[in-house]
Amino acid sequence: MVDIEEVNKALALTFPSLEFIRVITDCDYAYYELKLILVMKRKDQLGRIVASKQRIIAYDTDTVYKECCKAVRRFINKDQGKG
Repeated sequence: MVDIEEVNKALALTFPSLEFIRVITDCDYAYYELKLILVMKRKDQLGRIVASKQRIIAYDTDTVYKECCKAVRRFINKDQGKG
């Protein structure tokens, strides 16, 4: 079972530069997997708020956290022209 609150707290501590980062749950019990949506917001270099939603599919808490970290790094690097 995935502890979403634990993942949300860990992501907030890992990426404090983001204004809002949260995992929203969408359970699909037919396939025994979690389809999660990671919502991220931050300010770009011009002060505008940039938001992103990423779909995360995982089976346990560690995998959810790792996939979220990958998605956040892609989101942060996209603004810097690296992603």
